Amino acid sequence: LARFYLYREEWSNALTEVLEVDKDGPFGLEEDLLEVFKKDSPETLWQLDSGLPGNNTKEGSTFVFSEGPPPNS
Repeated sequence: LARFYLYREEWSNALTEVLEVDKDGPFGLEEDLLEVFKKDSPETLWQLDSGLPGNNTKEGSTFVFSEGPPPNS
């Protein structure tokens, strides 16, 4: 619902919905931006393991290169 309000640019309604999730569940907004994308962040709602050790996703590993453009793009 919060995303719906964001698409409609109804900022206060979006914030209200986000705060409801924060209040009623184990989720919340992380104060430290360096902690937001870590696996134990309270902002994490859903995560999938890529099954690829050392890579987040097969697609994401395409953009990790040491020189030149990605070889398979």
